[in-house]
Amino acid sequence: MKRRRNPQEYISTAYVVLLSTIFLLAFPAGGYAEIAEFKYQLFLWLSCGYLGISLLVWVQLKLVNTGSGHPPRKNPGMQPYQFAILYLVFTGISALLSQYSGTLFGGIRRDGFFTITLYVLCFLVLRKNLKLEKWHLALFGVSVTLFVVLGLIQLTGANPFLLYPEGYNYYGANIYYSGAYWSTLGNVNFCAAFLSLVAGACTAALILRTDKREWFLFIPLCLCVFSIFVLHSDSGMVALLLGLLFLPSFCVRSSTHLANVCQVYSALSLTVCAAQVIHFQDGGVSLKFPKTAILLILISAVLTICWLIIQKNDLFSGLSPKVLRWSLLLAALILLLAAFAFLYFYTGFSANSTLFQIHELLHGQWDDSFGSGRLYIWRQALALVREAPLFGGGPDTLAQRGLEGFSRYNEVLQMTVSSEIDAAHNEYLNILVNTRLR
Repeated sequence: MKRRRNPQEYISTAYVVLLSTIFLLAFPAGGYAEIAEFKYQLFLWLSCGYLGISLLVWVQLKLVNTGSGHPPRKNPGMQPYQFAILYLVFTGISALLSQYSGTLFGGIRRDGFFTITLYVLCFLVLRKNLKLEKWHLALFGVSVTLFVVLGLIQLTGANPFLLYPEGYNYYGANIYYSGAYWSTLGNVNFCAAFLSLVAGACTAALILRTDKREWFLFIPLCLCVFSIFVLHSDSGMVALLLGLLFLPSFCVRSSTHLANVCQVYSALSLTVCAAQVIHFQDGGVSLKFPKTAILLILISAVLTICWLIIQKNDLFSGLSPKVLRWSLLLAALILLLAAFAFLYFYTGFSANSTLFQIHELLHGQWDDSFGSGRLYIWRQALALVREAPLFGGGPDTLAQRGLEGFSRYNEVLQMTVSSEIDAAHNEYLNILVNTRLR
């Protein structure tokens, strides 16, 4: 007999659909100059509306004594939702004890106590009521595809919907305006973080797929990976590569899953190859064929052969899921150690490249300019931990704590451009400085 759905499930589904479509793709008439505030206000309306309607329905269900319709869950030990509640409690205490202003709604980042409360409450309600289905991911994949297509059009120098100021485009980043902006989220690093999360979700779904019709997830997956590389986002590439390295050890449970890994990673190798060959520039697209493209094609060919062999002969079917996962985890760790060994010993990296900076760090050579100034920010942020060792300075108060920002001379505009530090650019460090939990 078909299970009777709880009204809360429909409400949670509607909220997730709105976030993955309207919230993702919407943008203000003023373009990127207004997009941060626009997205925040839209998030407030959607989330407060979701929580308010969920509360009313919950009260109604309690009054008529219909119950939740969910069987009781056994929760041995601390659960993720309990850690979320604990984090919210500490954030509230930190906000109350803070000597700085704006802890309720936050500063420029809008990451104050009220915002964090919405994050936690939405997580708790969704955890209880949302029942994810395949069509949710399919709809999200369509939205992500539209999101990426718009961004790729912008990389040709076009300015659809006038998201950039009239007369400017993507290539004016950090020259005619501060920061780099792309598609319907704005900040390029935010976009790269979002794309890496989507790529991880699509990869896991394709590895675990049971229906051949789910092949369409290759479209948003490949578009996300392609975009991360053509945007040259170092943080996005690191997150993507580390995620892809360890994801199989969590997903693979059978020989079929392992074959799917080879198939998916073969497609991703070709995608990265395409990102190496296709070069976007102001005014169009050009093609180049670096040596790395040939290597990626060879990797793709090897993975394709492995996929066909495993699929045809059902290799590794005699291994238990536990043995498969541990074997893949061990292989991932060996590859990671080999990568660090290569970065340590190889000396041919171009100066100031990310790989050169990692090489220098592995040899104990610290420079504040590394990581686009991230090490400079981290050094200053860590020094602030001692000032408020128990509850931090308060949520989203880092901009008020006297950190020395950045200054550079813009040769095009012939003026010095200064910027302040309002975030630690590391979520764990940001929590440690603003709402320390110990």
